[in-house]
Amino acid sequence: MLSASRIIVFVKDIQVMASFYQDVLGLSPIVSDETSADFIVLDAGAIELCLHKIPTEFATHIHIENPAQARDATPLKLVFTVDDVAAYRDALLLKGVPMQARMHGDTYDYCDGNDPEGNIFQIARSCI
Repeated sequence: MLSASRIIVFVKDIQVMASFYQDVLGLSPIVSDETSADFIVLDAGAIELCLHKIPTEFATHIHIENPAQARDATPLKLVFTVDDVAAYRDALLLKGVPMQARMHGDTYDYCDGNDPEGNIFQIARSCI
């Protein structure tokens, strides 16, 4: 059986991104022998979210606006399950996180937001 155990996101500014995912979204760091200034592992529940610093020779060619523009063309979206999408969205807005409108109905409840580098993430209520 195949199962997902971790997702690795390549980032330009690992400290800013680690701070966002830890301090704003509330993920806890996992310290191991692979933890370094260039690789951070976070506990995201059923999986690990790993932040991998893009090597400087490539990162210098990446420009990130302030605030970061949504990376709409990136074929990746991280989805985090929360108990109350509306309350969590409101809390993120208070922390200055760019959040889109909440979408909800009988079988769905979600909202997209942007991390500091423009990666789109989603908070969603589990509908299982």
